[in-house]
Amino acid sequence: HNVAPGTRRVIIYGAGRAGQQLALSLRHEPQIYLVGFFDDDLRLDGQRLDGFPVFGSNRLSEILADTEVDEVLLAIPSASRMRRREIIERLQEQHIYVRSLPSLSNIIEGSVTVNDLREIQIDELLGREAVAPNEVLMGRTIVGKTVLVSGAGGSIGSELCRQILNCRPARLILLEQSEFALYAIEQELAETTRTLGIDVPIVLELGNVAERSTSMRIYRNHRPDTVFHAAAYKHVPLVETNPISGVRNNVLGTLFGVEAAEANGVAHFTLISTDKAAQIATGGPVTITHRDITRYFMTIPEASQLVIQASAMARGGEVFVLDMGQPVRILDLARSMIQLSGLSVRDSDRPDGDIEIVETGLRPGEKLYEE
Repeated sequence: HNVAPGTRRVIIYGAGRAGQQLALSLRHEPQIYLVGFFDDDLRLDGQRLDGFPVFGSNRLSEILADTEVDEVLLAIPSASRMRRREIIERLQEQHIYVRSLPSLSNIIEGSVTVNDLREIQIDELLGREAVAPNEVLMGRTIVGKTVLVSGAGGSIGSELCRQILNCRPARLILLEQSEFALYAIEQELAETTRTLGIDVPIVLELGNVAERSTSMRIYRNHRPDTVFHAAAYKHVPLVETNPISGVRNNVLGTLFGVEAAEANGVAHFTLISTDKAAQIATGGPVTITHRDITRYFMTIPEASQLVIQASAMARGGEVFVLDMGQPVRILDLARSMIQLSGLSVRDSDRPDGDIEIVETGLRPGEKLYEE
């Protein structure tokens, strides 16, 4: 089939409802030519769906080679993480660009559009199912309570807000020093409350935790029952070169929060000390500190649920650990992310590859393996 120059040839993996809705959405995208569908139900092989051919997924490499496809769109939102990973690994071997619809939990009921597609996320390569939270623990310190999140616009703070909202607090107080971050999370949460019909007042406090008077005023005005303090600076090299700001925000900001909590009868105060999120850039070179380095991974939603549950279980002094399965070799993860971007790794086997993986050497204090 002749396709106009500059048009991307795509195949949708998944001929179910999400795949069909995505195909409908692609009709309005002149730059995209839909070749057809893959599906794991081999009985559909050779059928047509909305005029497009359906191929059995057992013919994956043959069809991709024959049809000169540029991109595969995963539309399998109800597949288990294990199954998604198996499919992603098969596609990875083809060196083809892969984008995906989020899992069902991320798709609010309604139609699926091309705007819902996103790059493959690191958590989809981890090879274990997400650890389901204990709903009783999730709600114990939140349901019907006034909850305050400081650092509400950050990576962990904003995810905490999403999880807390789902647990139906009486009120949710967002404390954040960045005007833009506060505005962004408020807009998102307002949309969620409208869509899901959640009637929870959301209060915005633009302020700095490192000012004692600000913390005191906010705690006195709102009298929260539960506080999640996630307002720390977390980029180690940045804080090392700005030690005064680091101490003021991370140490004094926490101290003033604890003082205000004690003075105003807060029942649960939880400090989130650090959150290290791994980001792999596609544009190269990708840098790793050592080729044998391995790390345990948890997703930000898992980390947030863990924090909420630990705060409900805590009596003081305990250590709670999430079983994160097997550690992941960072080199393998970097290779996967490059290949799933439709690019190839440049190394001694493939000197003409697109992106090189560069070893930078272990940083001071950095370990090869986590205990």
